[in-house]
Amino acid sequence: MDEDDQQVSAQGPAGLQPLELEAELEVGRPAGVQAGTEMVAPLTLSVGPSLPLVPDRRYVWKLWIDGHHEPQWSASFSVRGSS
Repeated sequence: MDEDDQQVSAQGPAGLQPLELEAELEVGRPAGVQAGTEMVAPLTLSVGPSLPLVPDRRYVWKLWIDGHHEPQWSASFSVRGSS
């Protein structure tokens, strides 16, 4: 999402499309860990070089799991300008 809370679009095979990355992740509960315990699962997604981010603007990655989003599942960042 951009700083105006609009979804970023990128050029895809079918033309300009909203930027969405999908992945499947399964986290197993280790032996002895109680059911319902929060688990940390690092996730890395590779994005090609054509990500259309404008310098000197802020953006937010928002994570959705099975159609559900929580505010703490967001990470904001700024794109550095040319100096």
